[in-house]
Amino acid sequence: MRLVTPPEVVPRGSNWFDGLEMLRGLAAVSVMLFHCTGLMPVDATGTSISLMRAGWIGVDLFFVISGYVITDSALRQGGTAAYGANFWRARFARIVPLYYLTSVVFLLLVDPDPLFRDTAFQLATHGLFFHHMFESTAFSINGVTWSLGVEMQFYLVAFLLVPWLGRWSRGATIAAFVAALAGVLAWRWFAWRALQGGPDATLSHWLSQAPALFDSFALGALVRLFRIRGGGSGRAAAYATAAFILLVAIFLLYDTYAARYFQSAPMAVLFRTLVAMCGGLALLAALSAPPAASPAWRPFLYLGSISYGIYLWHLFALYTVQQLWPWQEWAAVPAVIGLTILLAGASHRWVEEPCMRWARRRRAA
Repeated sequence: MRLVTPPEVVPRGSNWFDGLEMLRGLAAVSVMLFHCTGLMPVDATGTSISLMRAGWIGVDLFFVISGYVITDSALRQGGTAAYGANFWRARFARIVPLYYLTSVVFLLLVDPDPLFRDTAFQLATHGLFFHHMFESTAFSINGVTWSLGVEMQFYLVAFLLVPWLGRWSRGATIAAFVAALAGVLAWRWFAWRALQGGPDATLSHWLSQAPALFDSFALGALVRLFRIRGGGSGRAAAYATAAFILLVAIFLLYDTYAARYFQSAPMAVLFRTLVAMCGGLALLAALSAPPAASPAWRPFLYLGSISYGIYLWHLFALYTVQQLWPWQEWAAVPAVIGLTILLAGASHRWVEEPCMRWARRRRAA
């Protein structure tokens, strides 16, 4: 399955939810552990860590969260004179600096091959965020960055459509969502039919393009457009329970069909939508949960705040530990986690926060 990256962080304010931040942190850690079990010689059979074999589904959760966050941003800024400038300045300040920094580090310290093979094409596609469209570039520089290209396409759709959709009735909005879902399923179906018999990697590539993943983003947007939030602990528990039950079903399905995932039309066409629904329930639980007042929640909030860095640094940390750490398998996992959090925390403080402060100052000016 594809490597993943996290969605944009919500700035503190009236739209801030502790549950949303912790949900982001949980998803970030689950994908990091997924890559540990998938890329390191760790035997997780018969342990609870075996659940992380399905940790790749965190990408769908990230897209659901992005749908909510970006829709909220577009609704709040839409209609203002500086809407376009403020929207894109915030997106670029959040995404670009750390993306470029980690890409340079990856090229210099992990794999410099793209600098000597199709160099101009590699650098141009990555620099302009359309590297995910080509199999030769999707994973060539820090593989987790492939979904940043998908994110940028989502941002463009939200920028153009959300202020307009915000004026629609609920019925019209639901009809638009159903039409979008039909388009997603049609893309997956035609990709599956056209590429049967070919390499799984090629089908996986086409099933990881924006048209095949738009249902997750649209579901998060729908939650924001309908202003579904609040409700207290009882409602949050109900949503969380439903999400957990669906997650167990998803894991059992994936565990059963993983070896023939791309040979099964229902899995290739419908499975990711089921995962998006689970992500939607988790989002509703996060939005309904009361503020995390206890200090015991602070580590989880912190993981959420540095989740973008966790995603961009964790493969670098993993490869570094593989090369330099004297103990491997289970003993290497804490080293990967520790190095990732250290790098993510440092880059959040000295790269992400200054860039976001700059964007906020420009917006205020």
